Amino acid sequence: MGRIATSCAFVLTLALTGLGPAAAQTPEADAGLKLAQQVFRAADLEGALAEELRSAGKIVNLKARPAWDAMLVEAVEEELRHDMPLFERLLARALTDGMTVEEIKAGEVIMGDPFMQGAIRANIRGGLAPSGGPSRGTERVASSRAGQSFLRKLGGFGERMKPYEEEFIAELLPGAFRRFADKAEAAEAQRPDKPR
Repeated sequence: MGRIATSCAFVLTLALTGLGPAAAQTPEADAGLKLAQQVFRAADLEGALAEELRSAGKIVNLKARPAWDAMLVEAVEEELRHDMPLFERLLARALTDGMTVEEIKAGEVIMGDPFMQGAIRANIRGGLAPSGGPSRGTERVASSRAGQSFLRKLGGFGERMKPYEEEFIAELLPGAFRRFADKAEAAEAQRPDKPR
């Protein structure tokens, strides 16, 4: 879960620095929501996390309850999906902190480019980056003053978040475990051989 947690660690970072949804919204943060949604869409965190959990093999590994592994993966997916609007708002605040509206708009063009979307996805999934490059329009925006400033401010974002990867897991797991417990208890109640 390391790559996924590293990619998502900013969520807890923001919570720890008081940038939760109750904090005052600025025009920059509001404008950054689309940018955050582009990053999450490219990263496909829900799919990547589920893939990593499934590739780990047996998680619960209880022979008497083989269905529990799938239930746990489903619970994690549901919890991530449930919290996604909050994660998007928090990421918008992180990405736009210290940026102008012009830089954010340039970032929307850059991060929305299909090549960039593929590169983000490859980075998260550990796969090969797409061939080719961004469109000419995206290259023009990236070479503009606002685009260059956006890219400069974005640089190093992942490194700054690394110390918080375990905190992201700590944020995600309690809700996922509650969901898993509900699923497991419901399944147990339906077992015909359950002692009464």
